[in-house]
Amino acid sequence: MLKEWMQQRANGDNFVLLGDKKAEVKKISPDLFKKLTQSIDVLPNLLIQVFTANQDDRVTTGLLAAEVGLDEVVRIVSLLSDIDEDYLHKKAGVSELVRYLMLTYKRNDFEAVLKNVKSLLHKNLTDSNQEIKQKA
Repeated sequence: MLKEWMQQRANGDNFVLLGDKKAEVKKISPDLFKKLTQSIDVLPNLLIQVFTANQDDRVTTGLLAAEVGLDEVVRIVSLLSDIDEDYLHKKAGVSELVRYLMLTYKRNDFEAVLKNVKSLLHKNLTDSNQEIKQKA
């Protein structure tokens, strides 16, 4: 038991228990990222609906979004963790699924990735606008 605890501490947040299975919180390769973006369908729209709902409707909207989006969350976690969707539906807790996604987001530093992509897009748009003005 002590050995297992020490191993878990050494691994930090690189592993999560999903049900009774240990899942690695992976670095996302370009190939896996492509598969991930192809599997995401309704989740972004559901999150937008929850965050833009008026205060009185937010809880109801959130519960409905959770019900609809849970299948997609399971599909995404299955893809990332290589654990069967059916197993996750039956054995993993919702909090475990969400924790796995949050740790994946954190491990892959998606916040910095998004910031850098935004910066690149802004630079490219600025450069393109300057070229257009110079040609005119």
